[in-house]
Parts: sequence; structure tokens; C-alpha cells
Amino acid sequence: MRHQQQGYATPEEAACSDIPPKFCKVVATEKSDDFAFVIIATNEPPCVEMYGVRCQRRDGLWYDHGGSSGTGSIWSSTSDDSDSGCLAWSSEAPSGADLVRVRLLGEDHEIEVQNGYCILLARDVPDTELPTIKSWRIEGEWK
Repeated sequence: MRHQQQGYATPEEAACSDIPPKFCKVVATEKSDDFAFVIIATNEPPCVEMYGVRCQRRDGLWYDHGGSSGTGSIWSSTSDDSDSGCLAWSSEAPSGADLVRVRLLGEDHEIEVQNGYCILLARDVPDTELPTIKSWRIEGEWK
């Protein structure tokens, strides 16, 4: 986990704060109230590495709260006495996809694809739950 003391105006600035600008490109961002998940491309071709960063806003500023390489999920507790928390889930999309349908906790969600990636942020999710991809919309057709 990257430890950061300084706050930033946007989650994108927080996610890229300790990487030189020429080596950090924001690929996708999703915000929900005071939580955000940012997918960044680090390094430069041919060695680009995708990295997902969970950010949180406190007192009007955004802070990096750690992340992981690639796509997948990051779950964090939102209280000391609960097994529920905030889930940040991301996936790389197939070529030509502009939307994805996922199911989480019995509800379907349609998520926009941003630069080849999709992000779902959800609160009050048990630490054992992950979304399931139901279908992708590729070139106007659900598959």
C-alpha cells in the first residue's frame, strides 16, 4: 500500500501522485460519493502495466488508499464492527464492447466501458461477494 499524506483535488491526481506524469496515464475512473477507483497505465510501451487504485475523499480532498496490479477486486471495510464494506471491481473489456451487464447481490448493473475497462463501485457488500459478468454489448449487440 502506498502511504500518502497530501490530499488532492481529484481521485485521478491522488492515484498518480507518486508516479512521474510521463509514466502514468489515467485509463478509467468511477466515483461513488467519497469513494473512487482509478485504473492507471504505468510505465511506457512496451512495458505498460495496469494498476487499480482505490481512493477516498476526506475533508474535500482525495487520498490514495492502495491498489493492486491489473484488474480484479479490492474490498475494504467501512466500519470496525461489520463484515460489509466498499467493493471496487474492474475488468478488461473485449474489443468493441461499450457496456457490460454484471450481477451483484441479486441486482443487475449496466456499466460503461472506458478505454477498454469497466469499473463497479458498490457499498454495503459482504466481503465474500463478487459481481458476475452476465453479458457484454459489442457493436450494439448483447453477447
